[in-house]
Amino acid sequence: DSDGDGLYDFWEVKNGTDPLRVDDDCDGLSDYWEVFHQLDPWAPDSDGDGLLDGEEFFHPPSYDSVCDTTPSSLWEGGWTVVYDYAGDTPLVTLVSADPAEPDSDGDTITDKLEKVYGYNPNVHSVLNVLSLDADAPNPYVRPGFTMAYTATVKNELDNRIAYGLLEAELPTDNVQNTQVIDTLMPQASADIQGDVTAPNVSQTQVMSLTIRAGA
Repeated sequence: DSDGDGLYDFWEVKNGTDPLRVDDDCDGLSDYWEVFHQLDPWAPDSDGDGLLDGEEFFHPPSYDSVCDTTPSSLWEGGWTVVYDYAGDTPLVTLVSADPAEPDSDGDTITDKLEKVYGYNPNVHSVLNVLSLDADAPNPYVRPGFTMAYTATVKNELDNRIAYGLLEAELPTDNVQNTQVIDTLMPQASADIQGDVTAPNVSQTQVMSLTIRAGA
């Protein structure tokens, strides 16, 4: 085993992996673990979900001199999720996804997005990043005058910081105001104020003020 990856040189040559490389595809997962999990040692993202195989599940370090600059003795891969709360204290555990399945739990949220939003890839989740409560105190405005609004945006994620944008439209599909939602901590809320200008129309009309938030 010239490269020390756990696979005999004879086996590697016979099966098409490099007996002098620990990690042929530089995905952070050694050839041994690729073979063990029936993955493609030459494909860094075997299931095509946007996560490297080595990012998907917790595994021993696999230093490869071609891929890595500094050896590490730390286990790698997987990510942390909040599974419950003890009062206000989040209880955290480490989870792994299946590197051979783009959506390990079949909830239509890819494993890549499960990691981005801090969800458990083995438990069905409903995508809920931001909640929005908006109000315009004065529902009537003269043509050409401004209407003020207040939007309360909450980060519904348990262990991810949210960044995003708030858009205000009047009438619908006419974006008048775009504001940054910056550094919203987990489960935190922020009040955002702004205003829009009513179109110059010649007669009274009913129009919709639309406010949307995205992260």
